[in-house]
Amino acid sequence: MAERPVPEAAPPEAPFEPGDAAIRAVLDQYRAWSGRAVPPSAPPLNAALARQMAAKPWPYASGDARQAATILAGLSFALGLSQARRGHRILEMGASQGALSFLMARLGCATTLQAEDPTEAEALRHQAREGGLAVRVIDGPLAGVDGRFDFVLSHGGLRLRPDHRALLAHARDALLAPGGRLLLVGEALTEDRPSPWGLDTAPEAMEGMRRGGALALSFRPSYLLRTLAALGFNATLSTCPYSPFGNTILAGRCRQPRRDAAPGLAAATQG
Repeated sequence: MAERPVPEAAPPEAPFEPGDAAIRAVLDQYRAWSGRAVPPSAPPLNAALARQMAAKPWPYASGDARQAATILAGLSFALGLSQARRGHRILEMGASQGALSFLMARLGCATTLQAEDPTEAEALRHQAREGGLAVRVIDGPLAGVDGRFDFVLSHGGLRLRPDHRALLAHARDALLAPGGRLLLVGEALTEDRPSPWGLDTAPEAMEGMRRGGALALSFRPSYLLRTLAALGFNATLSTCPYSPFGNTILAGRCRQPRRDAAPGLAAATQG
């Protein structure tokens, strides 16, 4: 079977456009590469799988000490940059294995994890119970999360979201407490992308989309920093010397954002 060419992503440069055309373009490229109409939805709850995921969470599931050590070094780097401490309210959006959030919970942070995948949500609950951690896990869409948080964390979650601008705007408007900060960790960042953001063209990411279907995006760091600035954040990128899993963007509110900077999450998901 002939290899399909890697699609080129070409969303617009402007970080504050609503992004409907850009999202359609990226999803068209995804369909061309993966052969799927849309990224796969969350699987039905499987209690046995949830227990297995909780018993061997990422990054330990690989069974490879060197790989796990590299990832843990990256998590430690991001944790230190956050300066999180006991009593801080933490929300992880789109939590998968929740590794960084669990470290924060062990510091005494009041930690909430939101996961749309019911199997992952149940695995997180198992893991919290086994660790004796008072972690709240919300199973459902981010729009259903209430409360305000000192840190809103995305650990590699933007790479699953072609509506990432709306996600960040929703965090700004509905989730961050006064003085709160965004913490974006472990995203796929490469400045030499052919466009500001789009499908991750790294071989392992493309193969993962072809085999498993999960969407994988990558971003120019300059694009994410411009986008955050347009949304009213003062953002800094710290590159982890140990692992790309620790690359961290820390962003706090600096001014009143443009009203047309990005649509809210609810508006972006209508239609």
